[in-house]
Amino acid sequence: SGFRKLSSTFSRIWSRWYALRYFLLSVMLSESATAALSTISTTYMTHVLEMNAAEIGKVFLCVFVGGIPGSRLGGLAGVVLNPLRSAMLCLVLFVVNTSLAAAVLTGPEYKNGMYGFAAVWGVCLSWLHPAHASLYCTIIPRGQESELMGIYIFSGQVLAWLPPLLFSFLNEIGASMSIGMASLNLFFAGGFLFLLMIGNYDEAVAFSSQDENNNMVWTPIDDEGSPTTTTARGGAQPILLT
Repeated sequence: SGFRKLSSTFSRIWSRWYALRYFLLSVMLSESATAALSTISTTYMTHVLEMNAAEIGKVFLCVFVGGIPGSRLGGLAGVVLNPLRSAMLCLVLFVVNTSLAAAVLTGPEYKNGMYGFAAVWGVCLSWLHPAHASLYCTIIPRGQESELMGIYIFSGQVLAWLPPLLFSFLNEIGASMSIGMASLNLFFAGGFLFLLMIGNYDEAVAFSSQDENNNMVWTPIDDEGSPTTTTARGGAQPILLT
């Protein structure tokens, strides 16, 4: 019974709940990169920057300290913008910071710069996860919150093995570890693109409160570039917000 229910929910997410589909795909990519960041950065600090255990500990302390303003910044961005744009902005910051770290931190003589990049990563980490949770809670259909939160947690962990595997593969074929570090951007950028495909945040929130029995299907854009809902028969109707 439980497996049949999950199968039915996955089917509806893929065929009808486009906002959830794109969001969960984004989480699979972006949160796999955040989970791998500590492992990959530790390897990078050890072999490229030649940092000792005490220095690596200080780097992670900077990450924790950066998380303090990061949580406040994420909350402010969610209010001033919205959770969708907040998460997208955070992923842009992830890409910029990771790219600069890979380009600048090329040897032991630049290891002091790692503390600054670590602080920015801390800001991003404490920003992204609450932004994801806030966004998800506002676009899920009502009445299935517990089941869908389980799917959300699963989505954040299912590809956690992929970024370290890619990093190891690049290292084994002789690529620079800077390229391996920058490979995390593939996942951050992919997460950003899937969030972009959600479309209009307000329309996605409005659709989540629609009656499950009205056979409406949410699509991010219509031919004129505006989010629409579509009936099971294919007729398009714009969502009216009141």
